[in-house]
Amino acid sequence: FWDILPYIIFYYNLLLTFLCQIYCDGVKLAVKDTLCIHLYQWADNGEEGSDPIVVPVRAGAGGNLHGKGLSHPNLQEGDILFEEIMSAAKKENQIMIQTCHGQEEIDFLSFIKNALSTLAEEKYDVYLNMFDNSRISRDELILTLRYLDENRPVIKIDNPSEERPGEQYVIIHQYNNGCGYWMDYDLTTNGQRNDLTIQIEFLKQGTYYFVSLEDLHTL
Repeated sequence: FWDILPYIIFYYNLLLTFLCQIYCDGVKLAVKDTLCIHLYQWADNGEEGSDPIVVPVRAGAGGNLHGKGLSHPNLQEGDILFEEIMSAAKKENQIMIQTCHGQEEIDFLSFIKNALSTLAEEKYDVYLNMFDNSRISRDELILTLRYLDENRPVIKIDNPSEERPGEQYVIIHQYNNGCGYWMDYDLTTNGQRNDLTIQIEFLKQGTYYFVSLEDLHTL
């Protein structure tokens, strides 16, 4: 573990350059007692001379306030959001979920919580692009969040990655023919069910599951 970020790291007496840091938000990436993961690599005059070196940074680590260390000469500074990567991957390939036998429900629930975190932030296009297929459009999604009344404001839903007291109601059921699973997930606002339910199908394709957003409706 390191207790500061980003910093100077040596490898066989070579000064390594800082590539990036990946934050462990507890939802998309959860590593115990870890704030983020750092990647370093030796580089000289634009030539790369080592495999990336992985360094975990301890939770609560202080910032590199004095700008110590070197940045990789071939990389531009900036942020890359998980949702942007997922959206780009959607355009190139089907997303689909790979899981292990007996782990299906856990992985399905993790997927939908990730998706709902973007819906809670009102990133409607990103949310829809996280599914392999959606039977509802962006406009239909927003109208349902207004309870089918265009004059009402969009209801604010809870982000599942943020702990809130209250109830959670989820049904995951396997189809009798073994083709996959369906899920009903009740949305909440301020920890209370708000009469909105999303329905998702997870259809088996080999060792993967094709994810289809089937509906969002009021109870």
